[in-house]
Amino acid sequence: MSFLNRSFSSQDFIRTLNRISRTNPETSFMIAIPDSMTSLGGNQFINSEAVGNYEDFIIKDVVGWIKHDFGKRKIGIFGKSSCGFGAYNLTVKNPETFSGFVDVSGDSAFEYCYIKRFSGRN
Repeated sequence: MSFLNRSFSSQDFIRTLNRISRTNPETSFMIAIPDSMTSLGGNQFINSEAVGNYEDFIIKDVVGWIKHDFGKRKIGIFGKSSCGFGAYNLTVKNPETFSGFVDVSGDSAFEYCYIKRFSGRN
């Protein structure tokens, strides 16, 4: 996952988490990072005939596993690019499941960016 492999600043994601843990020892958190890559690239955590039922996978399987193995707790979701949009979308659609989200450069406003290309008009 490129989100973990590089830093565009002096502070990468893992170092940021370690800093939070050191400076706030009373804060407890766990991060699960499901594989969201498909043969077509990333996805937006949606159910789709083209890439599979990723929304169901996250809501039922991943969240179910977290609750089963680690007990009931607040769950946040994050994503970058298409998965950033997916994190936002899943949280808005499932506020009883997710207490928050992080959207890093999330895709959005497709109707303004790509509609002409979908219709064949340029």
